[in-house]
Amino acid sequence: MWTELVAAIPWLRQIDPRGLDLDEFVVPAGEVAGIRERLERELGAHVMTYRISVPRPGAKQLCRMLVTADLSAAAIVTLQEAEERTGVVFCAYARPLRLRVTP
Repeated sequence: MWTELVAAIPWLRQIDPRGLDLDEFVVPAGEVAGIRERLERELGAHVMTYRISVPRPGAKQLCRMLVTADLSAAAIVTLQEAEERTGVVFCAYARPLRLRVTP
């Protein structure tokens, strides 16, 4: 699945996938791919596609590894509208990618 994700979301090449819970991701295709790309352009952020799920215990999660984008209220509404339209969860990460600092 990682190969398909990287093909659809090239910025993922910067991430070490070892230990990531790949089941939480959606490989964007069709309308979802187009919306994800539009969101990246509009928000000036990296956007990831997730399924609505409960994280697997012990697995690394992308949202805990990367700094999220600093979005305006209007941008958050834009993400929510895309989620309602597609049933996919969209999360925006800072561009350029930055790893969270862990204590």
